[in-house]
Amino acid sequence: MSSSPERNQGIRLPPISFLSGGSPDTPHKLPSSLGISNFLNSATTSPPPPPPQASSTIVLPTLSTPPRTSQTEQDEQAAKRMKYSPAQLPHISQLHDQVSSSSPKSESANVQSLTPEPSKEVHSHAHHHHRHHAHPHHHHHHHHHHHHHHEEKAVTTKLVRKPPPTFPLDSILTTIKQLFPKRHFLGTLIYNPTTTWTTLQTKQLYGLKPEHQLQFAELKQRYLERTAEQDLQVKYIPLIPALSSDYINSIIEVKIPFRYIVSLKHDLINEIYVRDVWGGANGIYTDDSDILQVLIHMGLFNQSIDLSKWNTNWKQQDFIKPVSLGETSSGVDEGIYGDLSVEILLIPGLSKYIGYTANGINSRTWKSTAIHSGLSIVVYNVKWETRNSYLRDKLVYKQYEEEISGDRLDDEVVRKETPGWKFDYELYKKIHEKYN
Repeated sequence: MSSSPERNQGIRLPPISFLSGGSPDTPHKLPSSLGISNFLNSATTSPPPPPPQASSTIVLPTLSTPPRTSQTEQDEQAAKRMKYSPAQLPHISQLHDQVSSSSPKSESANVQSLTPEPSKEVHSHAHHHHRHHAHPHHHHHHHHHHHHHHEEKAVTTKLVRKPPPTFPLDSILTTIKQLFPKRHFLGTLIYNPTTTWTTLQTKQLYGLKPEHQLQFAELKQRYLERTAEQDLQVKYIPLIPALSSDYINSIIEVKIPFRYIVSLKHDLINEIYVRDVWGGANGIYTDDSDILQVLIHMGLFNQSIDLSKWNTNWKQQDFIKPVSLGETSSGVDEGIYGDLSVEILLIPGLSKYIGYTANGINSRTWKSTAIHSGLSIVVYNVKWETRNSYLRDKLVYKQYEEEISGDRLDDEVVRKETPGWKFDYELYKKIHEKYN
């Protein structure tokens, strides 16, 4: 299925598989120095926890300014984590036998099943068959015919919408509570569906450790060198950088400009979008899923979105059109009130993500014998903001300008080359100097 000119003109590539030779058909992989390979899936770990209790309410710390931790507390937490290597973290129960029987097939085009109601059976009454017997006295037997009138009962069918698939969350919550009790805010990203290694936003994620900032800088440089050597085309990668387990229970804010929301809604109407969303059961998606598609899958456009499972302070009435915002038109942007501010919570990676169809998007299912190399994400909070509000933050605006400049650079490289173009590194440097 082709996509709109503005979006998805490139080929989505997992963040690290480009450098490691990973398959593009699986969620994007993290370099071993940053990833959490074998995370929560050790053979030496304890058995899976018992089934969840009747109450499925998830109580997690509410989002606020990251608490200051004393040196003693930090040492205690560090000592606790030192007990576990990445391969020894408590086992997270996998989903193979835990997904509810109501889970629709991942590639199903329709989640509505026709379930007929038990029809009232029409009881058949035995008819009297008249047999004439020969009697020696020739008596006449009068047979009374009883006519039974049967009223046929109509068999009706009722459309039943299957509930989203679920699975136990006890082990995930226990891991977060015991090993990652402190919540941190990492920074703000601006949504861009055409992110590349050149424009990957990491600088404004001030919550990242210095050594990880350095590793991302080195990866970007290696990408430029490899593209020059191998004449590789520009590839698009996920917006959220592939982060290690150090950042579990952290929050990343994503600002989504108005124009991207309208653009994707238009693509959905015309069925020309590319599905870039994996999972959805219990509100859990892979970290390389497209954030805007995740929101639509959860019910962004029909006000059915529900974040209370992971954010106990969230209420349905919180996600409404702000009074200060004006009315939208009756066209494709109807119901889009401005920019979106989305808070993404990072949680441990899983070995299986269950997809299902909801709100016009059929999310993909992903499963493997190993844990997903990246982290998982859940939407913690979302709110409407006025248009272009993401430009008010100077740091965010600067990064936005750099990213747009990078996109112009990539486009100009493509236009300068002939069909079957090769990446001209010298031209790339000249254009880079032109815009910077």
